[in-house]
Amino acid sequence: MDEVLLGRASVRILPVVRGLPSETEVVRHAIEQGKRLEEIPLADLGRFSPLFDESVYRHITVEASLKARALPGGTAPAAVAEALATAKTLVEPGA
Repeated sequence: MDEVLLGRASVRILPVVRGLPSETEVVRHAIEQGKRLEEIPLADLGRFSPLFDESVYRHITVEASLKARALPGGTAPAAVAEALATAKTLVEPGA
């Protein structure tokens, strides 16, 4: 279940394009199938929208989800590194 929820976060980075299904529909399907989003075959995704193609798999991974959140307090590696550097200066003055 946690993996599907992580996958759900991943689907949010898909561009909002007219004709794409809501993330809820795709996530519900993944949960019903007991699969992570990236494990859903392209043929199944195609039932939600003909706009899905092989490139969708680059966008529905945990890694892609994390990288997409590049804002203060976000989960992108660069945002986490910046937060850690800031925290370190607060804990270790002069660092």
